[in-house]
Amino acid sequence: MFKPPSSEKTAKFYDDLIAGRIKRGLWGASTRFDGELISAKSSVKKYFTPIVAEYIKPADIVLDIGCGSGGFLPILSGLCTRLVGIDITPSFVQKSRDLAAKFGLNNTDISQESSNNLPFDDCSFDVVVMLDVIHHMEDIQGSLKEVHRVLKPEGRVIVFEPNKLNPLVYIMCVFDPNEHGLLRLGTKGLYKRLFAPYFTIEKIKYNGMLIGPQKRLSLTISDIINHKNTERFLGWLNARMFIALKKL
Repeated sequence: MFKPPSSEKTAKFYDDLIAGRIKRGLWGASTRFDGELISAKSSVKKYFTPIVAEYIKPADIVLDIGCGSGGFLPILSGLCTRLVGIDITPSFVQKSRDLAAKFGLNNTDISQESSNNLPFDDCSFDVVVMLDVIHHMEDIQGSLKEVHRVLKPEGRVIVFEPNKLNPLVYIMCVFDPNEHGLLRLGTKGLYKRLFAPYFTIEKIKYNGMLIGPQKRLSLTISDIINHKNTERFLGWLNARMFIALKKL
């Protein structure tokens, strides 16, 4: 029960979404997966960019697993010397390539690959980024083993995942089969056990990034939750978790 769809079904779902064959209202292709807009969103600038900048050095080679429509590529590209983005969805791969070309991301390469069979040599990357992707993986352990393999010694992994303690996130996952994988994860304790065989956790905390519609009310609520005087008590209501890992 609550297994994530197969990789083939996941890829087809997102291909259909981008092509307009599936509609998701406020969480549709134009609001959630417009790669050209994501990096410019105020919530991303506040709750993503400064955080990942702490873990990526200018000389680093970075792998973005599940790069989607490419919304975070302009940010990551500007932080490292070389960026590789992969995704299993053909339409996402094409959108990421188009975005990289439009933004002039000359240090960025995009390809269609599966996370449990990475076509890279051992110890190829300094940092691996996985944003909203782990709960979609059909073979999580196989993918984490591959991430461990391609990371350099003491390499880092940057993870952002939905937080199922947030009531709206939980309800969405229950009613959206494409998000069912989160119901087996989505809490700090479960992620700690998941990563334990391969990585040590440097930091794990709730995160206020919102990628969907940037409504003033939702942005204000996120800022209130993450205010220095309220985060201690309300942080668990954030829509996401941020996890920084280091290779064992």
